[in-house]
Amino acid sequence: MLVPFFIWVNRAASLLGNLTFVALFLVYQCIKQASPQKAFSQKFLFSIFRVTRRVTGVANNDRT
Repeated sequence: MLVPFFIWVNRAASLLGNLTFVALFLVYQCIKQASPQKAFSQKFLFSIFRVTRRVTGVANNDRT
């Protein structure tokens, strides 16, 4: 009885993680095109993307 519920929760969490990653990636692209000289903010946002991808399981095999 609980198995379909957990499958639904897992799919919802995966979808939410992917949407969060896409939203952060779009913000990164906007900042990158608006101010290419701000390398610090780009590195900071990119580190956030890597953490987000690892936490949400998007990049399970990615070791970068």
